Amino acid sequence: KLYKLSDKLNVKKFIFFSSISFQVKNGFSSEVISEKSKIYFESLYSYSKYKSEEEIKNLSKNLNTKFICLRPAVVYGKNPPGNFGKLSFLLKSRFYLPLNNISNKRSILSIINLVSLTEECCLNEKADNETFVISDDEIISTTSLVKKITRYANLNEKIFTLPIIFFNF
Repeated sequence: KLYKLSDKLNVKKFIFFSSISFQVKNGFSSEVISEKSKIYFESLYSYSKYKSEEEIKNLSKNLNTKFICLRPAVVYGKNPPGNFGKLSFLLKSRFYLPLNNISNKRSILSIINLVSLTEECCLNEKADNETFVISDDEIISTTSLVKKITRYANLNEKIFTLPIIFFNF
């Protein structure tokens, strides 16, 4: 409805902030994710984001308003919400966390880079009617992320090594 209304109001571009959640199975991916990666529906959230993208693409064939779909990785910045906020809170607490030997890799996205890319999409016609999976260049492990957060926040590193078998349990 919002996309149709944008067209009626002669809005030139409509940017839809989607999600990479429907391209990541079980919340993790060992592959580089792109716009062409396989689709998984593991939650109503991921299903609704994908279906919304498809609806916008279909509607765009008959509307003048251009669309841009952005699928950001987990976004971080000052006072982050979601998982970043929870992790930051735990690192500031008195608890020690068993995160020292986690070797997973995650793509993340700075809020500054998200804003910059959004601005570029508004100004650049090459972005019209396109979908972009977006993240920072660096892919980071949970352990490295925790060490960076504690260093930048001037916190004592409260992480320790727990054998991987305990995580599987």
